[in-house]
Amino acid sequence: MEAFLTKYGSWFFITFMVLGVIPILRYDTILNEPFIFAFDYLTIPVLLIAYFLYFTKFPKYRKLAGDFKGCLWVFMLCCLFILMSQGYVMYVNATFGTQLNTKLEGEIVELDIYSSTKGGTSYYVYIDNPVRGEILQLDVSKRHFNKLKEGQQYSETWKTGSLGILYR
Repeated sequence: MEAFLTKYGSWFFITFMVLGVIPILRYDTILNEPFIFAFDYLTIPVLLIAYFLYFTKFPKYRKLAGDFKGCLWVFMLCCLFILMSQGYVMYVNATFGTQLNTKLEGEIVELDIYSSTKGGTSYYVYIDNPVRGEILQLDVSKRHFNKLKEGQQYSETWKTGSLGILYR
């Protein structure tokens, strides 16, 4: 296993990261909801499996890197893995299990555009949702964002996926 991951591990990880971005771009969600779900439910299992494999299946790397440096490296890779898992969480949420239609309503209190220094642009709509009793920050597409105005009533049907995450 150690030889296989040494030879192909970086390609596997890059492929995992690239494929994980596709569902993130495909669905509108409440901001960070898939990431929070991934963080809440995947952190402990991923860390346990990663450290178990590190201590039992990678003796050459462990001897070369040492316990502290190796454990730190495993932790950083797990953090990246969990961060990129949010796309897979969205895919599972939207594809498998029961999908319920949910009416999302409220007044649009703010529209925000965030332009990254790396060239990406995100579009956020803040909705005062009386059902949840909070202001929801929706991460939406540019096409959808351009149709909305501050102060207008927002009322659209979204779906609640099998993992309880709202998406459109």
